[in-house]
Amino acid sequence: MGGDGISHFIPAMELWASTMLRASVQGGVLILAVWALCRIAPRIPAHVRCWLWWLASAKLLISLCFAGGVAVPLLPRGTHAPRAAAPIAKLFQPVRPSYDAKPVPAVTPTPATTPIASPAPVGAVAPLPAAPLSWLPLALFAAWAAGAMAMLVWNACGWWRVRGAMRRAETDAPDALREETARIAAQMGYRTEIAVRMSPETGSPFVAGLWRPVLIAPSTFSEKLSEPERRMALAHEIAHLRRFDLALGAIPALARMLLFFHPLAWLAAREYAATREEACDAAAIAATQLDAVQYARLLLKVMSNGAAAPSGALAISPAYHAAKRRLLHVARPGWDTSRAHTRLAAAALCGAGMCAALPLHVTARTLAMTHLKPDDTAAPLHYILQDLGPVGASASIRFAINDRGQVAGARDERALLWDNGHETPIGAIGRYHYGAALAINNSGTVAATYYNYDNYPHTLLWQDGAKSPALPSKYRFNEPHGVNDLGWIVGGIRTGGHDAQGGLMTQAFLRADGQTRMLGTLGGDHSTAYDVNDNGQVVGKADLARTYLERTAHGFTRPTHAFLWRDGVMQDLGTLGGDNSLACAVNQSGQSVGYSATDEGVNHACLWDNDQAVDLGTLPGHDNSEARAINDAGDAVGRSGSDADTTPPRAVLWTGGRVVDLNAVVTNAPQWTLQCADGVNNSGQIVGKGLIGGVPHAFVLTPQAPPQRLPSKH
Repeated sequence: MGGDGISHFIPAMELWASTMLRASVQGGVLILAVWALCRIAPRIPAHVRCWLWWLASAKLLISLCFAGGVAVPLLPRGTHAPRAAAPIAKLFQPVRPSYDAKPVPAVTPTPATTPIASPAPVGAVAPLPAAPLSWLPLALFAAWAAGAMAMLVWNACGWWRVRGAMRRAETDAPDALREETARIAAQMGYRTEIAVRMSPETGSPFVAGLWRPVLIAPSTFSEKLSEPERRMALAHEIAHLRRFDLALGAIPALARMLLFFHPLAWLAAREYAATREEACDAAAIAATQLDAVQYARLLLKVMSNGAAAPSGALAISPAYHAAKRRLLHVARPGWDTSRAHTRLAAAALCGAGMCAALPLHVTARTLAMTHLKPDDTAAPLHYILQDLGPVGASASIRFAINDRGQVAGARDERALLWDNGHETPIGAIGRYHYGAALAINNSGTVAATYYNYDNYPHTLLWQDGAKSPALPSKYRFNEPHGVNDLGWIVGGIRTGGHDAQGGLMTQAFLRADGQTRMLGTLGGDHSTAYDVNDNGQVVGKADLARTYLERTAHGFTRPTHAFLWRDGVMQDLGTLGGDNSLACAVNQSGQSVGYSATDEGVNHACLWDNDQAVDLGTLPGHDNSEARAINDAGDAVGRSGSDADTTPPRAVLWTGGRVVDLNAVVTNAPQWTLQCADGVNNSGQIVGKGLIGGVPHAFVLTPQAPPQRLPSKH
């Protein structure tokens, strides 16, 4: 099989490896907890300890099957983890400005931010047309498959020996033995009929048969054991049937088979078997009303006989270490009658049951929730609207604005630059026709994307009428989303590799100083960069690891989290409690905005600042919101509402602890409905889109002071 063929199996093997790791860690923690509890409180009743070890084994299997579940905040903040619950602060409260406030001076545009020294050049990382093939997952999977197959064969051989012993056993057991077995079973509350057979191949009685229980006794059963010893031996085997040990024992056996490499899986299976025998010993003594000394003699006789039942059956074990442990157990006076131990056992059983049943996943620790009050002393806002004209088929394109008031965008899928009331077509390169201008820096450099008729994206740079490809021709599928004042470009490139569903993988890139650097992901297949500041900080979104595949109506998907890339490290910014988040803009201070899913299943605009996520909230009547841009003063713009909300969406501004409906602060456009704000510059100008007469138009809002009131004359 060639490398291309094997590469299709790599995602599945990586998923297998991460699943095994999760099960090993989660199950191992519970096994160690049960072991410590049994060491600290050895007087816990045997049947309770048996259930504890069974639950510990079951946890191994549950962790293999379920990836999601209850979040356990153990990792430090900023560490990548599934569904990282970021600290949430309900910062902004919906308010509408009032025009009755006192007049304020006109807003003076703030000077452009002083350029920051260029960081060290970004090193070149040549992306390959396909992800490099790793043989490690394949080798590990092959080793595990071989070991699991060996364990399966070993267990199958034990089952086959049991079936053979049952076939060779004599069906004409003495009537007295059958009657005695039926009498003891009725006394112990077991109502199912038990077939009794005799066999010369075994030295102690054992039970087998999941659906039709069979008790096979040695041919010398009546001769070598006294009447009390026979009763105790039969009661022990009937206790196995009454406890459903034949069925329950499959769970520890399966866990040991699948995780044969895990020493704690073997410990759990061994301890379950030992405590199971101790529980049946206690049940046999209680049913026969005989003392522990007589039962100890029975164990010694079985141990001296030395003939063990075939594996897969339940019998009194002749092993020395097992018999010694059981002798010590039955010799303890009052070993399971303490009320304190009973309460401790009940609590331990409930706790272990919850831990075993609940699939867990580790998340990042969160900060305490903060509640910051809005700034009630903030001046009222007023804006003058400038109509940039209809946008046609480009209504979904996000426009951008720089500190000079230049706007990059599109109309009818043609890239345009608006500058001081003039429209300038960006144009195309070669055969590329359709596209949009997606980003612009303060020097007027525009990063644009064009698509040819085959829908292949291509990136170009435009400045003062000159245009050139932004990336080398070998990057055929690429799209820019941000450009800083240093001319660095970020976006997404199709790498040529395939994801778990067979689609082409997209990776975030940074183009700086003539070099292209792939930024990687948060463990998954895809990532995209949306903005970069002059300090080289990049924000965007990236898939988490394949461990966290989730089933949806559209197939399997995985959570995608916002990231902040700096100094060569991609940091998971987490979410507001939901599965997904996205950061689409970053200012010079490193504050980034975007949106995040909440634990209520809606998307809210989100601000990430100093490893803290702040829920920016929505306008009244809206469930969803998203922030699209932020300036260096920390003012963010976006929209409140979505197509899923009952109230139509509105363009909003988050400033001074308030979420402001921009429709309420525009003084010259009452016929407009401002639906979304796409960008904001350091002078407070806002670019976005809205409806006028039902037709989508682009607009620019310029902040103004409210009309001055003349003093009254007396």
